[in-house]
Amino acid sequence: MERKRPQLSSDDLGRLRWGMGALLALLSVVTVFFMDIDAWLLMPLVTVAAIMAIVRPTWPALLPKFVHRLAFPFIALAFVYDLTSSEEPLPALIRLAMLLIFYRLITYRQRRDDLQLVLLGLFLIVVAGVITVSLSFAVQLLAFTSCALVMLLAVTLEHADGSSPNAYAPGVVPTWARGSWRSHFSRLRASTDWRLAALGMAAFGGLVVLSGLLFLAIPRFDIQSSLFIDRLISRTTKTGFSEDIRFGDV
Repeated sequence: MERKRPQLSSDDLGRLRWGMGALLALLSVVTVFFMDIDAWLLMPLVTVAAIMAIVRPTWPALLPKFVHRLAFPFIALAFVYDLTSSEEPLPALIRLAMLLIFYRLITYRQRRDDLQLVLLGLFLIVVAGVITVSLSFAVQLLAFTSCALVMLLAVTLEHADGSSPNAYAPGVVPTWARGSWRSHFSRLRASTDWRLAALGMAAFGGLVVLSGLLFLAIPRFDIQSSLFIDRLISRTTKTGFSEDIRFGDV
């Protein structure tokens, strides 16, 4: 008789979506390094929060209750101050997205919070790709899409039996946050149907190839004006040379 493959529990799926969410945050915050935006305090803050979420999933339970009560008023006031002081909407929106991602990393997320995390990370990656016009944008987008698909699959399967997700009380560690990642990966490896996983990866690869062919087939137009998103950020010169050159000047 064929041995029945073990199934992942809701705790295994919850830990999987938690880890994928931290990985998505890391992939999205890396794109900010390539943009000319003043967020040098938020970038290491989000990076450390994502690493801590992977290394110690139990630490968000140590946060006091007043942090959750004051989080969103503080984020709203910080965004209003940033928008009024800098008068540049796009950098303010990017810093707002990073603040929201940071808060989602230090709190246990519900289903809608996971969806918000995916949208916030996708916003940062798309904006970075439009501004930098770099080939690495395609690689980052593919990596982000792969992780997002795994995370959304875990979010969908976690409560596929019809049970409603319970709200996480502050100071209480969920059952999926306990244990080690080694035992979690062993259960994940034992329950994975590798033929189905290979079929999914092949379908994803075919979709990427088809999207690339469609992109190459789209006719190009010479648009004189730049994209609208370029007008929301001011450019600063990086060199020490001026545009006017006269005899006697260096």
